[in-house]
Amino acid sequence: MENLNKPFLQRSLELEVVGDDGIQGYSEVHIKFWQPHKIDSNLGYGFNAAFQIIGLDDEKIYEAGGEDEVQAILMAMTAASSLLCASEEYKQGRLKWCGTKLLGLPLSGAIIDIVEEVATDEIDSSIKFIIY
Repeated sequence: MENLNKPFLQRSLELEVVGDDGIQGYSEVHIKFWQPHKIDSNLGYGFNAAFQIIGLDDEKIYEAGGEDEVQAILMAMTAASSLLCASEEYKQGRLKWCGTKLLGLPLSGAIIDIVEEVATDEIDSSIKFIIY
């Protein structure tokens, strides 16, 4: 991986902290994306983009590949979205961005059913085509 000192992009999400008496407050979950970097690969991918989710259990740094920098960052955003939407915190409806359960990141086809179940009251026909 290339130099990961300063993220290229970052998004902050709100996480409801729940105790025995219900919601006790909020903490932040941060998604960091680093500038895509050129790689030499037999797989045909020309760029990788690293990303990290901070504030949930696993804070591992992941990479996603693409033919160019745009595809690499889109793939990283889609992968981060999939990890977030597959988390128990999201499935419980406790992970939000700007007060909504729609996290504002690209979605893969495999995760759409979870998003529709969790955020069904926030999806209307005018935006449904955007998240597909």
